[in-house]
Amino acid sequence: MKIQLSQESRKAASGSASQWRDRLYVAMMRRMTDRSNVYALPTEGERRFVCTGFILSMFSIVAAFFPICGLPIAITSLVMGLVGRRVPGLYTMATWAVALAVIGLGLTLVNIIIGVSIYFSAYVWG
Repeated sequence: MKIQLSQESRKAASGSASQWRDRLYVAMMRRMTDRSNVYALPTEGERRFVCTGFILSMFSIVAAFFPICGLPIAITSLVMGLVGRRVPGLYTMATWAVALAVIGLGLTLVNIIIGVSIYFSAYVWG
C-alpha cells in the first residue's frame, strides 16, 4: 500500500512539473515571438531624423572631395544612422545611411591622406 501511494504521488508530482514546464514554455515562446512593438509606426520626428541622416550620408560621398566639409558631414550622418537603427520601422533606411556614411568617411580620409602627402612632398621634403 505504501508503495502505491508513493507511485501515485510521483505521478501527481510529475504531472504538476509537466504542467509547470508547459506553462513556462508557452510564456517564453509568447515573449520570443511577440512582435507587437516591431510593427509600430515610427513617429514623425524619428522619420525625419533617419531621413536627414540618410540624405547627409548621400551628401557625404559628394562632400568627400572637400575634406573640411566631408569629415563633419560623414561623422554626423554616421552618428544619426547608428542612432536611427534603434527604430524598428526605419531599420533598413538607417542601415543604408550607416553604409553610405562609412563610404563617405572612407573617401574623405583617403582624400585627407592624399592632400597631406602632396603637401609634405612639395613643401616639407621637396
